Amino acid sequence: MWKVALLTVLFTNARVSFGANILFYFGVGTYSHRTSVWPLVETLAERGHNVTFLSSFPPKEPNPKIHEIVISNTLKLDVNFVELRANGVGKQVWFVLPNIGTSNCEAVTQDKDILNWAGKAQFDLVIIDTLYNECGYGLAYKFKAPHILFGTTSAYMWHSEMFGYLPETSWVPDMQFAPRPKQMSFIDRIRNALSPLLWTFLRHWQYFPKLEDMLRTAFNISDMPPLKTLERNSQLLLLNSHYSLDFPRSFPQFVVPVGGLHCKNTTKPLPPVKLLFYSEIFSTSHIHIHS
Repeated sequence: MWKVALLTVLFTNARVSFGANILFYFGVGTYSHRTSVWPLVETLAERGHNVTFLSSFPPKEPNPKIHEIVISNTLKLDVNFVELRANGVGKQVWFVLPNIGTSNCEAVTQDKDILNWAGKAQFDLVIIDTLYNECGYGLAYKFKAPHILFGTTSAYMWHSEMFGYLPETSWVPDMQFAPRPKQMSFIDRIRNALSPLLWTFLRHWQYFPKLEDMLRTAFNISDMPPLKTLERNSQLLLLNSHYSLDFPRSFPQFVVPVGGLHCKNTTKPLPPVKLLFYSEIFSTSHIHIHS
């Protein structure tokens, strides 16, 4: 009788769970890209999923529940954008991205360890960083897995063409032109309207063909469709942005803003600082206010 009671308790309290194999492809990007998506990575691992994170930067604090793959022998996007913008050269950095994306895919398709891993691995979902990580489309196709996208910041210049929404170039300046003017001139609007066309040309007619040859050969997937076709089959875009902090845009329903995902409930306290109120500032300055 006690055996029946024990079995009843076990089956009553048992929970049916399914742990999926999930790959994050974040080969191109700064270390901050890891920071923005890491709460999602750790939460999936905590909930029993088998998570693999592929990037160009080793973790500072490894998580034993997450399998890390670090791409070696590749160009890294390790720059200080604030400093570059202050020096007036921030716009030029964007045009380095095709070279970095190509270098990243070359490193992946020529690394014997990664090729051996890819030949044996199986994944149920691939999550791809949208900053020139299109090499991840090829891996998703090889694994016969659906893929979704994660944008680590505001919408990039090529997102409107990727997903077919209006870029609203008449009043929303592209990220490429940061610091972005609130009031654009006629010349600014012309430049802004031509930007998506330029990035479409660079990606579809120069960048994608190089990657397609690498992926089809390295992973033996000669039947792989063009990358632009795989890209448009993306199931979802999680965008690390919010209309309260960015320009409000008209996104399609599959674009979901998740701005603030990386913010933690517990943070280290700030060091003590002296706060100056307006009255103190005026009293210590040479500014005199007359009624």
